[in-house]
Amino acid sequence: MRHTHTLWVSFALASACAPVGYTGCGSPPSRSSTAAAATSPDEGAHDRSKDRATQTGVPQEAGALGCSADQASSSDGGCVPRAEATCADGTQRVDGGACVVSATPVVEVPGPRDPAAIQAALVGAMRRIRGGSFKMGSEEAGLSEDQGPVHAVTIESFELDVSEVTVEAYAKCVEANACLAPLKERLSTEPAAEAMCNFGHEKRSRQPVNCVSWDDAQRYCKWTGKRLPTEAEWEYAARGRAGRRYPWGKAVPADQLCSRRRSNGISCEVGSFPAGNTPEGISDLAGNVSEWTESVYCPYSEPTCRSTLRAHRGGSFYNDHEVDFRGTERRRAAPGTRHSSIGFRCAR
Repeated sequence: MRHTHTLWVSFALASACAPVGYTGCGSPPSRSSTAAAATSPDEGAHDRSKDRATQTGVPQEAGALGCSADQASSSDGGCVPRAEATCADGTQRVDGGACVVSATPVVEVPGPRDPAAIQAALVGAMRRIRGGSFKMGSEEAGLSEDQGPVHAVTIESFELDVSEVTVEAYAKCVEANACLAPLKERLSTEPAAEAMCNFGHEKRSRQPVNCVSWDDAQRYCKWTGKRLPTEAEWEYAARGRAGRRYPWGKAVPADQLCSRRRSNGISCEVGSFPAGNTPEGISDLAGNVSEWTESVYCPYSEPTCRSTLRAHRGGSFYNDHEVDFRGTERRRAAPGTRHSSIGFRCAR
């Protein structure tokens, strides 16, 4: 177990786990929005079978075709000196014997068994977040009710990606047939607008990959030998033991993040706003894209609810209100949802 909860109950929430999800590229969902969920990607899209093609044909022993011990059978059935023997295209000599059909080479996709090698090829380092206890949530007036009640949570030490997963990094997973390419979408209210999904845009390789479902994010993190952070881990990284209001501290959001006023209608390159980093150096925990977490979305007063929704955190380039960027702000969506305001980062 990565964290434990102790409720500091000042009031009980009456909200139920109503199905909430959204798709498309219209206005991002508010904290209370509802919409239909998109279909989850095919979990069997990537075949990791390690079966190799087998060789056909059996090498002939010396003398089997009338050749002497210092001769080998050639591809045309004759006998030639072993040193001069050559095989036809598509065949190979086995132990100096007959020419047999070559095995089909198999290129293995790196798996979770070798995360260090994969990480070296991907964008972004990780930072260790030292474990500890903090008070999760907020009961401040004017905030959404699902941020309370405040409760104590103990987090074990973990590592978190410094930046959100970029298009450049995610593309490597797609190229390896381990991940699905994000869906394309356009603003329904602006049909002539440039697509807001970053994948496939040459000039957006350093922007966060978006338009990915929770399942897509899970698949990528698993491929790199990591996982999605829990909702509690995410908030702990954003707020620290002291319970910061924003990832950077108390200052009102302005130039510390990629918000509606700074985004020009799309996300920004990761790490473009160092003033918004946490003390540990984690970037973009507020703004740019909201981030999927591993956790099922449930009221804090009912942590084992039967919801199928997943929590995502951090606000996005769509948002411009200061409450959207608080470390306690919660959002939810069906796991199959793909939206240009949602991306992710990994933990381990």
